[in-house]
Amino acid sequence: MFANSKLSKWTAAAAASLVAVSVAGASVGVVGTAHAAPAGPAAPVAAPGDDVHPKTVDDLQRIIDKTSLSREGKAALRQALEGTSNSEWRAYQAERERLGLDNPYVEAGLSRAIDPDDYECDPNTRLSAYVDRQLADLNNPYNVLVLELTGGLALPQYDAVFNGADLPKQFDGGNKTALVKRTHQSLRKFWDIKSGDIDLVPMTSGIFADAALDRQVEVTGLMFDLDPDKPADRAEIDAKLEATDQVFAQEPSLRDGKAPIFTLNAFAFSAEGETDPVWAGVSDKLAFGDGMFKALNFMKTGALGPQGVLGHEFGHHIQFERNAFSNKPSPEATRRTELMADGFAGYFGSHRLGLDIGKAKQRTMAKLFYNIGDCSFDSDGHHGTPNQRKKATKWGLTAGTRDGRKIIRTKAFIKKFDKALPGLVKPDA
Repeated sequence: MFANSKLSKWTAAAAASLVAVSVAGASVGVVGTAHAAPAGPAAPVAAPGDDVHPKTVDDLQRIIDKTSLSREGKAALRQALEGTSNSEWRAYQAERERLGLDNPYVEAGLSRAIDPDDYECDPNTRLSAYVDRQLADLNNPYNVLVLELTGGLALPQYDAVFNGADLPKQFDGGNKTALVKRTHQSLRKFWDIKSGDIDLVPMTSGIFADAALDRQVEVTGLMFDLDPDKPADRAEIDAKLEATDQVFAQEPSLRDGKAPIFTLNAFAFSAEGETDPVWAGVSDKLAFGDGMFKALNFMKTGALGPQGVLGHEFGHHIQFERNAFSNKPSPEATRRTELMADGFAGYFGSHRLGLDIGKAKQRTMAKLFYNIGDCSFDSDGHHGTPNQRKKATKWGLTAGTRDGRKIIRTKAFIKKFDKALPGLVKPDA
């Protein structure tokens, strides 16, 4: 989920924590799974003591040393970090957590702190297995951190925010366009919020095409608050894009930005209340990445996979409209909004005026959200354990009448969910 946002200048310049998940290597993958990765060249695994969660600028500098980039590329990255203080780095991290600027499907897991006496939490989900496969052929996982320092990993996401309304409305290369549009229309009719201003947009790797260089420059400038018309700013933008190209040359498995990992997300976005002119005019978005479709295909969810994810992300727009987000980020606050969105998806799925799915598909939907749970109890990005997400979805599937004569209004649904929440998150071991 990509919450309402205004990005600081550190969004890509210092956000190594998001891609730090890659540092654990292919054998554990992005969510720290214990099962073996598919056959292929093994990437180096972080040794004990490696700081995969950088807390200081010195940590970031040490990470740069571990990459296999050229001497010039490393020097450029170090120069980009000059003038950044530890307090500014910590302020960036706090802002990023507050605004929800993460990709939970890529980030889930390395910072989790599991208490096995209280919770059963199996990180070996179908989604984690899929992400493992995507990272299995990296030559040096530290190289991927550079894509966060340069903004390369986030380019498709920001492209969807800034340019999505103008991009061709093709989802999964056209394979899921009709399904996605139809489900979006159904969601707008089903729930009692203002939703006509939510743009349904694709998230693709098209921005990495040679013909899209101008778009790369534009979006990188917006990410870093740089003006491409100013020579010094343009030089910095060009340096970041060049560093991204170096990583692509070092890592063929990233396929010059076309690997699914770059678009493995779906998110809701709203700039409601923002005063920064860069963001104030950006329309509400519901974005769906090509990589997420591929992950859902791997998970064998059928048409219900995209429909369930859309129901969840639309749930976040309900939360935007009903002011249901906490102003202070915490693992508990994020878990509440994510589990509530699962509940919204479940209720829409089972209601006769929604998807009207039967018992078999209800089980498929509950399993879908089980498979995108995480065990990062101490992370402000914690979305709920697999068991909790399954429970929240099943709660939504049975949260009231679904005979076609009545739909629970969103304000009442939120109150109903909050009353049920303690039971959904109670220890299950």
